[in-house]
Amino acid sequence: MRFSLRNFVTPSISLSVFMFTVITLIWLLPFLAGFTHNVDFHPTFLGSLILPHTTTDLQAWVASFILVLLNAFIILRIDNSFNVTRKRTSLPFYIYFFLLSCWAGVYSSPIIHISTTFYLLSVSVLMATYHNRKAVEAAYLFGLLFSCASLFIYEILLLIPFFWLLFYLLKSISLKIILASAFGLATSWMTLFSLVYLLQDIDGVNALLTSLNELRFKFVLLDIPLLIYAVLMLLIVGILIFGVSTDYRNNSVQNRKYLSSHVLLFCLFAAVMIFISESLFLLMPFISVHICFLASYNFVTHPTKSNATLFTLLIVVNFLLLLYTYLPNLQ
Repeated sequence: MRFSLRNFVTPSISLSVFMFTVITLIWLLPFLAGFTHNVDFHPTFLGSLILPHTTTDLQAWVASFILVLLNAFIILRIDNSFNVTRKRTSLPFYIYFFLLSCWAGVYSSPIIHISTTFYLLSVSVLMATYHNRKAVEAAYLFGLLFSCASLFIYEILLLIPFFWLLFYLLKSISLKIILASAFGLATSWMTLFSLVYLLQDIDGVNALLTSLNELRFKFVLLDIPLLIYAVLMLLIVGILIFGVSTDYRNNSVQNRKYLSSHVLLFCLFAAVMIFISESLFLLMPFISVHICFLASYNFVTHPTKSNATLFTLLIVVNFLLLLYTYLPNLQ
């Protein structure tokens, strides 16, 4: 049967089951085969309290798998609620699920996926504030959810000023909105500091403050294969962004704002991954959120031969990364 991108845009039940099974096997086979891929990173203060409760690789793997599925469903819900791809499709779910399956560094890191869940919920609340300068409660909830995500991954704290820019982009900026989101951002951190002080005294507070020192400039140096992968992915996403920009006139003003937000957030996360993050894989689930929206929009609205080629390239490049990750186990 001739390959057609349209089959993946609106997959049949059999194709959906096949894709879900294949991606699940990608997650499962390395674990069953005893392949390992350990990534060193320093968890945040709260993360270090949670990590001991995932005492085995199996527990961490199961928790990560369930959270990735949950996040994929949230992405699908966001797409259906805000009509980002302009068509009912399950493609955002499968693209996110596939990307995370190829990044072995996130297989046993449930903390990262918990943070991504809060981040996705905050993005959903943010998108719902479009053209509503009186959405004070939503702005507070956005700040609260976003700050909960930052408790597990400090790097996303650097994006806070840009999210206030997104309020402006979505035509919902006002002094009340800014103050409400700021109070929301402060709430979870004030709660954490208060609980730490009550349960661990001043030593716990000092340990929490010390953990924040991990957030600093760290330019990432990649080996040649990973550098090639990064360049290819930037090229693919660059083409996706170009495809979105050339199709702006066919979108409503609201949808243009949503797409522009995903482009901006992708660029910001890419910059943080390169210049700030201790480990690239820490932010991969976050950046993949915006990749899957941009990819889904292009593939759904224009299922052409060129996009079919790009779709194939996206799959091949990430699958090769997975093979490279486990190459030491095959030798």
